[in-house]
Amino acid sequence: MGDNNQMKTCPYCGNSIRYVAKKCRFCGEWLDEEQRNIHQKPVPKLAGNVVSGEAKELEETSKQEINQTNKETEEHVKHSHKNVNGLLGTRKLIGCFGVGFLVVVILAIIGGLSGETSTPKKETDKSFYTDSSTVLAEAEQMLSDATTETTVEDNGFEDVEAKIELHVMYKDIFAHLEEEDRLIKKYFTNDFQEIWQRVKRYDAVNHKGEIGCIDYNIFTQDQDPNSKDYIEVQNVVLSKDEKGKLKATAKVEIIDPAGPIHKEVDIILMKKGSKWRIDDIVSINGGSLKSTMKNYLINDPNY
Repeated sequence: MGDNNQMKTCPYCGNSIRYVAKKCRFCGEWLDEEQRNIHQKPVPKLAGNVVSGEAKELEETSKQEINQTNKETEEHVKHSHKNVNGLLGTRKLIGCFGVGFLVVVILAIIGGLSGETSTPKKETDKSFYTDSSTVLAEAEQMLSDATTETTVEDNGFEDVEAKIELHVMYKDIFAHLEEEDRLIKKYFTNDFQEIWQRVKRYDAVNHKGEIGCIDYNIFTQDQDPNSKDYIEVQNVVLSKDEKGKLKATAKVEIIDPAGPIHKEVDIILMKKGSKWRIDDIVSINGGSLKSTMKNYLINDPNY
C-alpha cells in the first residue's frame, strides 16, 4: 500500500490524484475495478495514444452509424429530388392544359361573336329587305306628294336653332338700322333680295321724289325706327314649302321700350345650307311683305 501522500495519475483524465483514491476527483471515474463494475459500464482506458480494443470497437460502431446516416441522407435527398421533379412535371402538365383550355374558350367566344354579327338566315333577310324597301317607298311617296305646304313634327333641334339665329339677326339689325341694303343681303333669301332690288329700281325710275312702295322700316315695322327695339320670339313652327324645302314660321313681338304698343309679325325663314334666312315678313295689318312687293311690280314691264 502506498503512502497517503503519494500521488498517481488518473488513467481516464490524466490528472494527479492521491494514491489511495478510489475515485478521481476530477473526472469522477471509479479507479477500483470492482466499484467501477458496480456503478457503471467499463470504459476503455486511454494510455497516451494507445486505444483499447473496446475503444476501437466503439469507434468502428460510430463510423458505421455515421455511414448509415449518410446513406439515409443521400437516399432522402434523391427521393426529394424525384418529388420535386415530379411536382414540376405535374405543374407543366397543368399549365399546358390550362393554356389549351383558354385557347378553346377564346375560339368559342370568337365563334359566338361571329355568329351574332353574321348575316341572318334567308327568311330573316327577306323580311328585312322587304321592310326596308317598304320604308324607302313610303319616304319617296311622301316627298313626291309634298306639292303643298305640310307641317313638320318638331324635332327639338331645328326650331330651337331657328329661334336662336333669329335673335342673333335682329340684334345686329337693330344696331344698324340705317344699313338696310347690307342687312337684307346678309340675312334674307336670294328670292326676297331679287324682289327688293327690283322694287327699288322701279321706284327710282317711276317715283322719283315720292315715297314709293314701302313707306316704313320693315325691321321695326315703324316709320320712326328705334335702335333700342328688341324682339321676343313666342314660338317657332317647322313646315315645308311647295317644293319640299324646310321652313320655319316664327311668331315674333317687336317691342319698343318707349311705347306701349307691341307689333306682332310672323317671320318666315328658309333653311339655306346650315343657316336660316328670312324669306318674308307678315304683319297683322299689312300682310305679306313679299306679296305686296310682287303686286307692286305688276306694272313693271321688266318684272
